[in-house]
Amino acid sequence: MKAIIKSINIFNNNGEHRFVEFTDGVNVITGDSKTGKSALLEIVDYCLFAKTSSIPKGIITSFSDFYSIVFQLGKSFIVIGRPAFKTGMSSKAYIRQEVDITKISPLSLSYFEKIAPASIKEAQKKFESYLGLSVSNLRDDENSFHHGKASIRNAVSLLFQHQNLIANKHALFYRFHDFIKRDRTIKELPIFLGWVDGNYYRLIRELDDTYKKLRTQEKLERNYKATYDQKKKTLKDLIENYLAFIDYKLTEDLNYNQILKIATDLPSVPDMAYGSGQTESLYKDYIKDQDNCNLELASINEKISKLELCNSISVEHATELNKIKKTFDISSPDILKCPLCESKQSALSQELESLIQHQTVLVQDLSKLQIFHEDITTEMENLIKRRDEIKRNLRILNGKIKAFERNKLELAKSKSFREKANFMRGQVSTLISVYLNNNEIINSDDSTKELRSRIERLEKEIATYNLEEKYLTYEKRLNSIMTQICNQLDFEEELKPANLHFSLQSFDFYHKLGDQEIRLHEMGSGANWLACHLSLFLSILYLLATEEKSCIPTFLFLDQPSQVYFPSGFNNQKEKDSDLKQVENIFNTIVTILNYIKEKSGFMPQVIILEHADKLDLKDIKFESLVRKRWKENGEKLI
Repeated sequence: MKAIIKSINIFNNNGEHRFVEFTDGVNVITGDSKTGKSALLEIVDYCLFAKTSSIPKGIITSFSDFYSIVFQLGKSFIVIGRPAFKTGMSSKAYIRQEVDITKISPLSLSYFEKIAPASIKEAQKKFESYLGLSVSNLRDDENSFHHGKASIRNAVSLLFQHQNLIANKHALFYRFHDFIKRDRTIKELPIFLGWVDGNYYRLIRELDDTYKKLRTQEKLERNYKATYDQKKKTLKDLIENYLAFIDYKLTEDLNYNQILKIATDLPSVPDMAYGSGQTESLYKDYIKDQDNCNLELASINEKISKLELCNSISVEHATELNKIKKTFDISSPDILKCPLCESKQSALSQELESLIQHQTVLVQDLSKLQIFHEDITTEMENLIKRRDEIKRNLRILNGKIKAFERNKLELAKSKSFREKANFMRGQVSTLISVYLNNNEIINSDDSTKELRSRIERLEKEIATYNLEEKYLTYEKRLNSIMTQICNQLDFEEELKPANLHFSLQSFDFYHKLGDQEIRLHEMGSGANWLACHLSLFLSILYLLATEEKSCIPTFLFLDQPSQVYFPSGFNNQKEKDSDLKQVENIFNTIVTILNYIKEKSGFMPQVIILEHADKLDLKDIKFESLVRKRWKENGEKLI
């Protein structure tokens, strides 16, 4: 349901009342400067729960003790009242919905005495609930600063074009100097247009949380699987230690699964003394393996040291030989002759030829040194890899040997072998139980399957909102309407035809001319800037009015759009007539687009124009029928 402004009201403590009433369609407040026109926009902004007041200080704020606006929402009316900032009670507000217009026509200060004041936050929440703006949590991930509920305060950027903004080349939107406010307005646009609801953001948050859980689960499983073989070996050693301790005979060729089967039903502890042959034999095998590993480790370390030394010598040798090579460069000689008598020196020529042959052999030997260096590197890598493997085996063997020795010492202190064996059996059973539980995590895909299934379900539910498709569809529609409007306005010939583009996802705006994307600040002429502002905001109004589930008011304030053409005066009558026609064209275009919106949606939105221009000659409507107030500096005005 769409809301428009029915009236703006100002009261002082004596009950004196100043007001302006509006209808749907175009509403014009015309008159001189300093008569209060621009203050109307600021009063509406203040009554829409702004934290501070931007109402111009002076005669208006001196008179005013209470402000009120009345919205028409279908067949009902929403009355909002707020004490003036100077009263010290601006943190309170009054709000009520009425279905009987006679109760608020005329509106009086005494009307609010029957309403209990609420905090600004509570009054705003109530107003938003009337509009259907009720998304309570916008957070889409834990790091997002988009949280809390969607706010009417973030919608006002779409509803106001102040006097210093309407033809501004550097800014399009009110309040967008604040990055967070800008970002929240963009973020909440799908809510304002009724494309998404609170359930959408709940699904987004749940999807993000599920993806995080899936990544954690996958990482956990990768870590388990990375150490799977090592854990299997450790478990096998634990079982063998216990079984050897109680002299349980194992077949030597048992595989891991067979040993694990035994582990699930460990043999009972026999009543026997410690020191069986199998236990001692296993202990001696570990000692022997430890000695062999130490010997092999020493041998490998020696080889590594020799290779490192050899490599260093070969590199130094190659460097020296290369230096020697660079000291001479003998070319293949012709027959040498004596410089004095020019007689041939055959013996000297042969010696030189022999020297060249030796040079060639030397160069070949030098080239082989690089290959030798590479071979050393490969061998070195293999030795280091084997060394690390032996060290790991030694750590395991040392652990086994220490465990045997510790058990032997502890057993000497125990009352009986059976007591100690039962302790060992319980210890092994516990470790096996822990390992088997972990092994179930490794071998089970139930958790990841469930998470992936949940992700698939959530993505399907989110896809039903068709948000990306709506962005694309409505951007095309918006761009088409903007371009049509702009081509009806005073847009520079060098830039025509207009081809305006606006992203609903980033609020990026530009004019496309051939291959160029021309930003607003790159255009010259106030007429171009004004045309772009009007085209964009009338098109946004079109979206708000035509979307069935749109949940913010469908009005647009335009403060002095004619200022581009009436800055101070005119040089001649011809210039005046030309600029006056452009102003009349602006009004004609606004009327046309509003009629088009009503034709498409069955609803007439509202444009409130605060203007100096008066008595314009319009095409299809009389200017006087649009005028709600005509104020003069020395006559009637707001205060």
